[in-house]
Amino acid sequence: MLTCRPLVPILGDLPPDVPLKELVANAIPAFLDYPERSFISATSRALLFSLIRKHRFHNVAEIGTFFGGTTEVLARALWENRSGNLFTVDPYNDGRFAKTLETWPQWMRQHTEFHPLYSMAFFGLLTLRKVALDFVLVDGNHDFEYALFDLQMAARMMRPGGIIAMDNCDQTGPFSAAQTFIARNPGWRELGSALGTSNPSDPFGGIRSSYRETTLILLQSPTSIMVDEAPRSWGQQDTRLTTVRALSLGVPTQSALGSLSYRCHLRLFADGARGSLEKRCVGSLLIDGAHPKASYPIEPLTCEPLPGVQFRNLIEVELSWRGNQPLLLSEQPTLT
Repeated sequence: MLTCRPLVPILGDLPPDVPLKELVANAIPAFLDYPERSFISATSRALLFSLIRKHRFHNVAEIGTFFGGTTEVLARALWENRSGNLFTVDPYNDGRFAKTLETWPQWMRQHTEFHPLYSMAFFGLLTLRKVALDFVLVDGNHDFEYALFDLQMAARMMRPGGIIAMDNCDQTGPFSAAQTFIARNPGWRELGSALGTSNPSDPFGGIRSSYRETTLILLQSPTSIMVDEAPRSWGQQDTRLTTVRALSLGVPTQSALGSLSYRCHLRLFADGARGSLEKRCVGSLLIDGAHPKASYPIEPLTCEPLPGVQFRNLIEVELSWRGNQPLLLSEQPTLT
């Protein structure tokens, strides 16, 4: 029968700026042969634990629960941080994790949510709940298309400075997904050198991980949201507004100067989505990063429901920037 070890500190109170390698080395003894049903290396377990501890991440997600061995590692790190929430998902879990969860201490059980969902539905649920993530372990379907989707959705929900750990990058699917993602998102960086040193003439050789003795690629989000020429959308967001008049950008002071093209949408879905209405506007703004504004007026958009009809309103913002350097935003754009 599975048992869970008592909750005791593994790294304890951390001094500032302690090197990650030192934390991993100190954590490895606790994870040498534990948890029993974690199917990654002891170094991988210690690395994931140390990343959450070092950065004091709060909202952590795991794609691929399986028996919950690695899930326990993540939950223990949050307990040692004294705060946090763990969201884990597995559509094929037939009760395996429920048996594991029963053995956990109360704090870990209370701060862990298991969802028997595919990752698409899972990310949709977190979006509706407006959950921003700090750390995500992507360890689901290892085919390229699935791995890339999980990586892109995790990135979309990531707070600035957050980290995504993509597992099984010794396999072609996850490694190629990481390569594709980093090429499309230049603001992101690998915490390692596996992607940058990959040799096309030796596609199955070379280093395939960001940290030795693991199969993990570690990707860190930029500290600011970066906008460039490639049109970008942050997806649909719920709103209670029926009229919007301004584009809120959150532009911090910077030396960027240029033209920001935008397309804004206000959509109404009424009567169980059987009726719909959409209003949109397109325009451009001259933005001087040395003198930013909190919001910029746009053509007003209005979607008024009929009296007594239940409805749901959604907004979406698309941006493209041409300037002397990429435009940095401190938060996702929205409509007000």
